[in-house]
This record gives sequence, C-alpha cells and structure tokens, in this order.
Amino acid sequence: MWHGLVVGNVFELLRTRLDRKRWVVLTEFGVDVGPRTVRYPDVVVDRPGAKGRDLTAKAPALVAEVLSPSTMTIDLGDKAAEYLRLPSLLAYLVLAQDEVKAWVYIRNSDQFPAPQVVAGEDATISIPALDVDLLPGRCLRRH
Repeated sequence: MWHGLVVGNVFELLRTRLDRKRWVVLTEFGVDVGPRTVRYPDVVVDRPGAKGRDLTAKAPALVAEVLSPSTMTIDLGDKAAEYLRLPSLLAYLVLAQDEVKAWVYIRNSDQFPAPQVVAGEDATISIPALDVDLLPGRCLRRH
C-alpha cells in the first residue's frame, strides 16, 4: 500500500508543479530502454505530442521509481544504467518508501554524475531543467 501512496504523491506533486504545456506526467507508462526492452517506471515525465494509442514515452525527461525491498538492487543498478542512457532523460529519481530518502541523478552536460543522496524532512530535490523542486518528505506522506 505504501508504494502506491508514494507513487500517487510523486505523480500529484509533479503534475501540479510542472508546466502542462511543456510536460505530461504519466504513471506505469512504457519507456523503451533498448534492444527489445521496455520498462514501466512508477512515474514518467514526457514531452507532449504522443498519440493516444502510443505504448511508450516519446522523449522521457524524468523517470521516477519508488523502492520496494525487493527492487533496490534493480532500481539503482540495471534500471539506472538503462534509463541513464536515454538521450532525452534529464533526471532519474529513486525514492525510498519507508524513510525520507532519495537517490537523485541529474544530467549535467552530456552525462550523469553519481547520484546525490537526499535525506530528511527539510531536504529538497531540485531539477533545474524542469524548473521544479520537490520535497521528499511530501512524497512520503501516507495519508
């Protein structure tokens, strides 16, 4: 249940803070990551313009995953490597569901440095390319 609540909070925060003329916020939508592999991240921010019948994001700018105990290695390992190769991607967020903590990958120039670990109720995740700041503590609200 907590996983779904955190995903919903991230979706809602992004949807209310991003310019809807520039960005579309989706949940459980396909992202083509390479040879015959499609991932379904928890939240995707895409550019508008996709057709209603499209099955994958056109040019994902942000991908967010909410950790489950069984997915930590995959979300910070294989998935991270796949998502960070996407030329359109500006940020990859991995959020814990049981503590106020996030791993934040932000593209600078043509590469992604190691993730910044953001923790604590007063922490802020800043994503300049999307002109948005998120508070991990708000993402973890369970009510």
